[in-house]
Amino acid sequence: MKARLISFFILILIIFSHSSLNAQTLRTQLSEAEKNLASLINQYRQQNGLSPVPLSASLSRVAQIHAWDTITHRPDSGTNGSGVSCNLHSWSNKGNWTPVCFTGSEGSFMWNKPRELSFYPGNGFEISAGGSPDFNITPEMALQGWKNSAPHNEVILNRGPWVTSWGAMGIGIYKGHAHVWFGVERDPVEAPDTATAQADPILAKDKYYRLINFTMEKEDKCLEGNQLVPGAYLYGASFMERCQIVSGQAWYFLPMGNGLYKITNSFLGPQNKCLEGNANNPLSSAQGAAFMAQCQNVTGQLWKIRPQGGHGYFQLTTEFAESSQLCLEVAFLDSPPLAGGPARMTPCQNLAKHLWRLKEI
Repeated sequence: MKARLISFFILILIIFSHSSLNAQTLRTQLSEAEKNLASLINQYRQQNGLSPVPLSASLSRVAQIHAWDTITHRPDSGTNGSGVSCNLHSWSNKGNWTPVCFTGSEGSFMWNKPRELSFYPGNGFEISAGGSPDFNITPEMALQGWKNSAPHNEVILNRGPWVTSWGAMGIGIYKGHAHVWFGVERDPVEAPDTATAQADPILAKDKYYRLINFTMEKEDKCLEGNQLVPGAYLYGASFMERCQIVSGQAWYFLPMGNGLYKITNSFLGPQNKCLEGNANNPLSSAQGAAFMAQCQNVTGQLWKIRPQGGHGYFQLTTEFAESSQLCLEVAFLDSPPLAGGPARMTPCQNLAKHLWRLKEI
């Protein structure tokens, strides 16, 4: 194991030293289905004498995470305190957003979602379509359903109460659900990447990556490896820190076979250190957080990637923790505000704080 790591770092450290690490932004990619739906909506608008709506990275981020939340947690399947059924505009309590059982009178809970989850400055307005989680909706089916529904059709074509032209549009499709968000204001974030979103993360053998958690993406936080030495920050835990040009945030995934990886970084890899999951016990190393340990043949250092949501997000667990259904999660520290805390192994509950993605360096 040590020889393999050393040979890799001899090859790659020169590449990293000349790499340009851009500031983290809320970049979004669309799947082929999402691109098709955006195209169909704008074609339909143009057929009715309207201009196409610019695609928004921010609103697409909101639409995509809502599609994942809808399929994964089914917030539309419950009722409110008065027994009224929640509809497809509802949000669960499983993420860093305000939950709502949407019945039609909770407009502000919808309007505020783009500001909660992105840098979009204005209100957001959503149209939704969907069936069972086992059903795969197509762009054509979604648009046809909205065209056949007068209230949804008015939103798309700026009619009725929606006469103000749209300045931004976001698309999210996951399995049986499609969500489209519209806003009047232009998106200050760049348009979605032209590259097509991959459902599963793709790991190259000669690349470094940042590890980004959904709940801290807006705050520009990345996972940073730390030294397990006396006096180290957070007792040597791997923790969430502002994304920057530091070797402790440049992660490398070494394939070990059977879908398992050793994870190390440019800072501590040359010292033969690997990321290790922990028992989440305050009496353990790094007070129970994940930490950089001596690389060895232990199941707590064999990591598995479990894709979630169809847009490159995934859960991280170890071979040791998988049987106990534990996943790597993050949380903010109580003080100072919005300071990133340590990464820990906690029960996998399909929470947003268990969602990770990669950004190639």
